[in-house]
Amino acid sequence: MMTEEHKKEHLSHVYVYAVATSARFAYEKTGNSNDIDSIDGQIRAHGPLNDNSKLISPTIDLQLKATTICNISADGNFYRVPIKIKN
Repeated sequence: MMTEEHKKEHLSHVYVYAVATSARFAYEKTGNSNDIDSIDGQIRAHGPLNDNSKLISPTIDLQLKATTICNISADGNFYRVPIKIKN
């Protein structure tokens, strides 16, 4: 049976995949739950970002977090999620 944590993990990856691919970037799930560097996935561009770009195929490493508790600010512009700082 899939745990609540597994559900949140899968939904996090699917969400990032959808956002990245809609912006024409690649998303790759990396690592596992015992990953030392806490890298859960990578977003990558293929080739230069534009005609004047000096960067070729830049990559961003991601650590994903998910919660079912959402404390929205009084003005509704942001929410806070307390997390432990590991890496």
